[in-house]
Amino acid sequence: MNEPKKKFKIAISNIKIKHEDTEKNLVRLPTTTPARWEDISCLVNGALKNHADILVMPECCLPFSWLSSLAHTCKKNDLAVITGLEHLIVGEKVYNLVAVILPFKENNIPCALIVLHPKNHFSPKEFESLFERGVVPMDADHLLGPGQAQYELYKWHDLYFSVYCCFELSSITERALFQSYADAVFAVEWNQDIYYYQNILEALARDLHCYCIQANSSDYGDSRITQPSKHDNQDILRVKGGEAPTVLVGTIDIEQLRFFQCKGFGEQKADRRFKPTPPCFKKDIVGRKLRHEKLF
Repeated sequence: MNEPKKKFKIAISNIKIKHEDTEKNLVRLPTTTPARWEDISCLVNGALKNHADILVMPECCLPFSWLSSLAHTCKKNDLAVITGLEHLIVGEKVYNLVAVILPFKENNIPCALIVLHPKNHFSPKEFESLFERGVVPMDADHLLGPGQAQYELYKWHDLYFSVYCCFELSSITERALFQSYADAVFAVEWNQDIYYYQNILEALARDLHCYCIQANSSDYGDSRITQPSKHDNQDILRVKGGEAPTVLVGTIDIEQLRFFQCKGFGEQKADRRFKPTPPCFKKDIVGRKLRHEKLF
């Protein structure tokens, strides 16, 4: 079990995802050089140095073979990590996975749970590129059947959150699944269409009334922590560019957000820390989270 926390320090990675690394990986020659290990280590060490609770890295950021080593570091330091893995090729099938690593203690022994979230929807460009290579992208249609998709609601240190991989956010119905339940939504991306996704993320923070955390390749940018507040102070942090891999850390206060969500409209308007909750928002769900009661 993990003790509940009221605030979480989120480390956002600022690192460039290199096309040449992805190209090599797709012919089963992943780039696992000391230089790349040093870049990933810089992000992890930066998160640890700043006492972050959660580190978020972009899509296709981590070679699959390094996942177990990262999980070992996570369980020793109580650091959660959400990161995109490089494409996993199994025979003629290819998977785009997000790894969610959640450390915990069992009988006072450090452990780590690894959950692999398969990308439900490949972008048309990604799907076509992979298909032309003679492999089958394993999206939700292939894994679950036509019209099906699967997402997870996680609970860690009493933080309820969901995870989306890039093009998944373009589904208006699927990004709205966890309204009232999610305190935060994490998005891992490798996406140059930053203006479209900027609009999605800012609307999502208001529509779900939660914190939205996005990690993108540094050359495209718009990695950020956004909250459901007025435009002038909606971004807790936001970053683009730079040559050296680094992390920036911002804090989200889930207790403050939950207490605000339980207020009536007049009290929310007077408070002004956040925008008022949207229609159909279930305040009874938030009350149960505050009282640490089961939601399901």
